[in-house]
Amino acid sequence: MKKLMREEFERREQIKAGKRKESRDHIHISDEERMTLWPQEGWPMSKPMLTTTVAIPLKEAGAALEGIAMIQTKNLGGYKIRIPPFHGNNNPDEYMDWEKKCEFNFNLHNISNINRVKLAVSEFNDYALRWWEQIVTAREIGGALEVSTWEEMTRIMRQRFIPSYYQRELHSKLRRLTQGSKTVEEYFQEMEVMMLRANVIEDREATMSRFLGGLNREIQDIVEMQNCVGLESMLHKAFWPKQLKRRRSTAMN
Repeated sequence: MKKLMREEFERREQIKAGKRKESRDHIHISDEERMTLWPQEGWPMSKPMLTTTVAIPLKEAGAALEGIAMIQTKNLGGYKIRIPPFHGNNNPDEYMDWEKKCEFNFNLHNISNINRVKLAVSEFNDYALRWWEQIVTAREIGGALEVSTWEEMTRIMRQRFIPSYYQRELHSKLRRLTQGSKTVEEYFQEMEVMMLRANVIEDREATMSRFLGGLNREIQDIVEMQNCVGLESMLHKAFWPKQLKRRRSTAMN
């Protein structure tokens, strides 16, 4: 790699001095690959990666391609992608959490569709692994194509691990959710998680009303007297009774 970088520098100096003509034969590499091969040039990191290409002469293509191959290999192994294991338990919430974590990591590292499937399967254990082997075998026997997209994979997995009543039950639990013996923070987080799992999309006013209606009465009365301009403001006001109680306890001691 150092030799390649030195040769490229010398070539450019020769071109500037008029001692060498630029070759017309080129191979194109991406910004990300160029940054790895020639980091001393200070390629702007704010510039979007993988959107433009630069040319290098074919004389250096062999060494460059070797470096590019290393980059492509690192696209899976070098990023240290953390895919959570999946055991295939009959727990819809557990599956939904697993799917969300996978999607977060895949999007973060811009993983291609086919590699998403392979990476996810690599973390299957116990029943999940045996079940997936049966799916693959059945598709091969039936002449179906390989599962090659994340969307298709999650559709198949949801059919198995998410019961048909899951969404209805989730919406029902969300409607009945109240603070009860939970702290304000615990109640708020549980409400948010349920809304995410149930794919609830509503305006902020509706969410504020939902949150306020589930608070314990004494906290609800305090929050209603305040001028809350948003959900976060309402949440902070709901903390006041606990903070006030803590201050009084400290003052007495």
